[in-house]
Amino acid sequence: MGDRTTTIFTADFRRAFAEETKGLLRKRFLWFTGLVGAFELINAGVGIVLSLWGSGTDHPHAGDHLTGHLLHLFVGPVFLAAFVLDLRRRLSDAMILGATTALVVLQGGMNILIVYLFEVGDAAALPTWGRALIGVLFTHILACAFLPWTVRQCLRPIVWLVAINAMFLLGVSDLDPQRRVLVLLLSPLVGLPGAVICAVRQLRRAERSKFRFLQSRYGEVRRELMDARKVHEDLFPEAIETGPIRLRYRYEPMRQIGGDFLFARRGDEGSVLVVLADVTGHGIPAALTVNRLYGELERLTAERPWISPGELLEGLNRYAHLTLAPHSIYLTAFCARIDPDGGRMTYASAGHPPAFLRTVDGRVEELASTTIVLGAVPAGSFQAGQEERAFALGDSLVLYTDGAIECHGSDGQMFGIDRVRAILASGDVRPGEWTRIMMERVESFRDGPARDDTLLVEVYRPLH
Repeated sequence: MGDRTTTIFTADFRRAFAEETKGLLRKRFLWFTGLVGAFELINAGVGIVLSLWGSGTDHPHAGDHLTGHLLHLFVGPVFLAAFVLDLRRRLSDAMILGATTALVVLQGGMNILIVYLFEVGDAAALPTWGRALIGVLFTHILACAFLPWTVRQCLRPIVWLVAINAMFLLGVSDLDPQRRVLVLLLSPLVGLPGAVICAVRQLRRAERSKFRFLQSRYGEVRRELMDARKVHEDLFPEAIETGPIRLRYRYEPMRQIGGDFLFARRGDEGSVLVVLADVTGHGIPAALTVNRLYGELERLTAERPWISPGELLEGLNRYAHLTLAPHSIYLTAFCARIDPDGGRMTYASAGHPPAFLRTVDGRVEELASTTIVLGAVPAGSFQAGQEERAFALGDSLVLYTDGAIECHGSDGQMFGIDRVRAILASGDVRPGEWTRIMMERVESFRDGPARDDTLLVEVYRPLH
């Protein structure tokens, strides 16, 4: 599951990065073609004027200058045409990459052609091949600085330009063979600065994009968790503040949502059915399991409104064994039905921490587990072991999950069941106040943040 999650996350990031690259490519392509086109037109125009002015002098290459700049004048409109074309019609990514490569090759190839055929410039200052490659280097670096190329994409035009240079070098140049070989070997290095620029820019852009992606995902997950918490908390019952049987509880999940759950139904005659469950695990997986259990509890209680605690646990065990146990998910549960008319309570506990019955005279009785955790064995091997107790006026049933008793203090010791028993046995606390008192004691004892979900429940009969 972890590898699958990582794969999904990586695929989502690649899609987001590709979309970002697509937008940058289109935007930067417009800037690149417009800038280079304008530069070429200005450069050619200035060169033509200077060549015409120099034609009246004794400059030996005045005519060649004019011819070369007239050819150069052809390059600018091509770049500007590409700019206008992209404004007027929507080009695909592949078309933009192909057009950019072709334009870079065109501009660089034109520089090589002009320099080799007409030797524009001062040949004494710089060899012909050097002037040609400098022009290629300028255009290529400009493209690498503007466009979101990868290293592989930025080297494509260099391959073509090196081939063009080799063709003119072997067919036109008058260099001696040794220098020709040297030029052929060194000319591919003209793409090295651009490749370095692309590699650095790609790495930095990927890091920034990943940070923005993670930040965006964190915000999405946070909002979704807040919405999920609202849905999760809506599954919990309202506190019962009226009638012969009352119910209060306090819930503190370790994260936004968790695996502790309380289910309560009040009958027409005043009886109350209470189910406290604790699913293995924490967070979202446990909360999803709680959603499934809630549906099963609704079904069982709707089909049999007077279902006994033992029968309810047997139904939950059947469901957990068939649907949850294959995924190594189990749960503990305490189920009780309190009948105020008969003053009796029937209960069954499936591997849950012991509950406590505190009577009106201050006596505290521990209600141990009556069976194993739900889902561990098939239906034919499960026995709920339902039991019965008196439940008089002023009595309280106190339930909790293991997050309360397993929290650690600053000395490393756990809160423990004995502290729960001691709190219930001491003091003059009215029924209905035990969840508040217990949560305050747990929070004051606990060192650091909660490491497990904590749910405290009190079901009681008021004296008046």
